[in-house]
Amino acid sequence: MAKKVKSVEITKPTGRPRWKYFLHAAATVLFLTALALGVRMSRDFADRTVLRPATPANITLVNPPAWMNDELRQRIIQIATPVTAKSSLDHDQVKEIAEILAAEPWVKKVNRVRRTFGKAPGDTLEVDCDFRAPVALVQDDGWFWMVDAEGVKLPERFAKEELSKVAIGRGLEKIQLRVVTGVHSAAPQAGEKWTGRDLEAGIELAKLFFDKPYMNDVAAIDVSSVDPLHPDVAGAKNEVVLHTRYNTQIRWGSPIRQNGFSVEVSSAQKLATLERLWHDYQRLDAGKPWIEIRYDRVVYPEAESSTANSN
Repeated sequence: MAKKVKSVEITKPTGRPRWKYFLHAAATVLFLTALALGVRMSRDFADRTVLRPATPANITLVNPPAWMNDELRQRIIQIATPVTAKSSLDHDQVKEIAEILAAEPWVKKVNRVRRTFGKAPGDTLEVDCDFRAPVALVQDDGWFWMVDAEGVKLPERFAKEELSKVAIGRGLEKIQLRVVTGVHSAAPQAGEKWTGRDLEAGIELAKLFFDKPYMNDVAAIDVSSVDPLHPDVAGAKNEVVLHTRYNTQIRWGSPIRQNGFSVEVSSAQKLATLERLWHDYQRLDAGKPWIEIRYDRVVYPEAESSTANSN
């Protein structure tokens, strides 16, 4: 007797055909590609017509210091102004301008550079910096260079005949400075520190005299007799001489000492003496060719032994 063969029923698959999956995936890819292309085209269109100014961005300085004149302000703006117009979405340009400003000797620190809306999106760049304020003019090889409170040499220089623009008591500009003469070391590059304790001594006195109207008779601080390396060592040269606008001398004495004993009176007492002389004589030198104020009594030139009480 023959075996019975068990029949197997063949049914249609219940899932989607494979080609439909491929078709769906291809449609999705095409849709996403078209969407990305549309976004790209929209962004390019906005960049060309809305976000990209027709001209390079304008530069504005945030809170420029009161001492900064218009000429210097325009110079900083010119340095920072981009050559070409860029999109307001271009952050690289902001970074480039910050780097350019950081390399400028007048700039001590770049706090922020950011795009703002002037007449159009991104057409203005606000620059917020800390600037190096000049405190003195240092004589070197026939020129007079501006330096800041840290002794950093600034790019501005003047010939002797130009000192009337910025010299104390004569200057017509916002910046009025004293001259430091007799510095032993040569001038460095702009933006670098001018080294030497002789120059430091001159700068310290220039800062001490700042904003004291009775000191406006002092036109120059001579540090040629200050040892540039060891001004506080016993026996070292350490005399500072102040030159007045009357071509007379005030023998100040040692540089300002941060530490250590000195037989000279304090800087505060020397200033008090000069203020009294200015009130009594309307000039710091008391009308003498020179005076010496380093000790308790002021010495006059008529006779080295004759003195006047400075109290």
